[in-house]
Amino acid sequence: MEKLHNFIEIPILKSLYELYKQYYGFWQLFPKKDKYALGMKCENLISSILELTLSAQNNPRENRKVFKEESKKTESK
Repeated sequence: MEKLHNFIEIPILKSLYELYKQYYGFWQLFPKKDKYALGMKCENLISSILELTLSAQNNPRENRKVFKEESKKTESK
């Protein structure tokens, strides 16, 4: 639980975590026909953004350009 607490103290990660929690509440309200197509696409996009943010945070500043370029690819999907 300590790691989760430290994770949430970083502002961008806290915002992404809150976005995911809020999305999960909305996902349960999706019509059945959209829940597993559109719903999974949204979940995958949020997960990708979170993963890229965590990866960028754990790398030296000079290596972060790679993650910025990867996030641009994710945006265009």
